[in-house]
Amino acid sequence: MTTEQLNELAEALTVLMSKSSVLKERNELRALMEENLQAEEVTLAIGILGLMLITFFLIGPQVTFGCPHEAYSFYAYQDRQATGGL
Repeated sequence: MTTEQLNELAEALTVLMSKSSVLKERNELRALMEENLQAEEVTLAIGILGLMLITFFLIGPQVTFGCPHEAYSFYAYQDRQATGGL
């Protein structure tokens, strides 16, 4: 092989190695982005669950019995059922 051919071969190998490196980094970045997205979804789900629990314990479950405008807490309903509806 001539010197010119060897130089061209070296350039081609450099380009291939660079492309391979870029593809590898792209795949690694894609995996990191996916992990980050999953972590955000888990954090959001935990936050929503926490808000639901706080709301439940502060306000209590509100259930409508009878007329739509009569809202009783579930615990008040249980008390009414235990006392025969008084």
